[in-house]
Amino acid sequence: MSQPAAPDNESNYKGVFDGGLGFGQKSAVIVIDFTKAYTTEGSKWYCSGKGYGVVDAVTESKPLLDLARSKGVPVFYTKVYFEHPTDGGVFTQKIPLLRTWTKDNPLVEIDDQIAPQATDSVLVKQYPSAFFGTNLACNLRAIGVDTCIIVGCSTSGCIRASVLDGMQQGFRCIIPRECVGDRTESIHEANLFDMNAKNGDVVSKQVVMGYLSNLDGSKAQTLSDEPAVKKARTLVAALSTAVTAAQPAKDNASNYKGVFDGGLGFGKKSAVVVIDFTKAYTTPGSKFYCPGKGYGVVDAVAESKPLLDLARSKGVPVFYTMVYFEHPTDGGVFTQKIPLLRTWTKDNPLVQIDDSIAPRAVDSVLVKQYPSAFFGTNLACNLRAIGVDTCIIVGCSTSGCIRASVLDGMQQGFRCIIPRECVGDRTESIHEANLFDMNAKNGDVVPKDTVMDYLTKL
Repeated sequence: MSQPAAPDNESNYKGVFDGGLGFGQKSAVIVIDFTKAYTTEGSKWYCSGKGYGVVDAVTESKPLLDLARSKGVPVFYTKVYFEHPTDGGVFTQKIPLLRTWTKDNPLVEIDDQIAPQATDSVLVKQYPSAFFGTNLACNLRAIGVDTCIIVGCSTSGCIRASVLDGMQQGFRCIIPRECVGDRTESIHEANLFDMNAKNGDVVSKQVVMGYLSNLDGSKAQTLSDEPAVKKARTLVAALSTAVTAAQPAKDNASNYKGVFDGGLGFGKKSAVVVIDFTKAYTTPGSKFYCPGKGYGVVDAVAESKPLLDLARSKGVPVFYTMVYFEHPTDGGVFTQKIPLLRTWTKDNPLVQIDDSIAPRAVDSVLVKQYPSAFFGTNLACNLRAIGVDTCIIVGCSTSGCIRASVLDGMQQGFRCIIPRECVGDRTESIHEANLFDMNAKNGDVVPKDTVMDYLTKL
């Protein structure tokens, strides 16, 4: 895939996705899945890449955890294992090798180098997000935590999912970049970029160590020594370097082969979910305008129209989402991270769905205020009520609300099918990196023709 240069990415995101959150009033450290599966040579999950792998991330995280405990900062660990055949749902159907992670498999245990101490909490999860299907959010709120310092693996999988869910649950998420790891450098960097742009603050480990060192228990800390704009621009450059000079796409595919190459397919009944195809993304002059040829939102809207027409002709239900905010509390941490979203009020014409793909009378339209179409809406309930088990997902943006909705859809038990021509984003490299990640771990990214053939045969 062709990649834009660093200045193009930087210019594209500047003024839209360069907000920062900083630390709140009370922090906890969340250690996600630093298990022996990722640190043991010979394991299919082993991630030893220098400077971006899990082995290095474990080593980098140990002094941070030691300092956090010395300052009375609570530490929560997660690990993953499956006991009953139904455990893991669609997640283990997508990645069948996960079924080997049984409770008695030594690879599911946390690495000895960074093992939990008696004061730490250990939670078992069975989906990517540390917040999904666990008591983590409740336990954090019970002790007044509003900030999660997140370390662990993998950057593109459970870290990305947990940062998204943490933000949607109202937590400020801080990610020390040296303390998370993945299988390949380009995927690692692409996901650091995305998280920093839209969900949390990706910072140097030194920033977090400085924050922890200065804790006195009486005042909140800030990230004033590393402004959000500077962080965003630094990460854009790092991403561009990684995706052009580290592993090419074919190397990523080779690395993932035999681990992340499962497929889900269509189930018994499908619906089309049209996510945020609004005028904000299709109107020239809008700061969210995405006209990129072959990867932008304008093209994705045009590609999606015949798919929607065919779906309706076959009686396939169609659900739309749109986004707007009315009360100052709407959007929570999401609009704190991306302040420009506050301009998306109900009377702003840019929040309306693009006229060329407008909903029909038979379609359902849901208002959401967070990235995922499933978070804070009735979408999952409404789909289940009519027997839907498969979501054909079109819309934008690939790296934002599409990625979030595919993750949540999978966690909620739906098979998610993404026709690649029918989703769009701001830059080609970010678009392609997120299609790769979704296809590897959460859903099936397929050509539009595959979906059209499926619908034609209904």
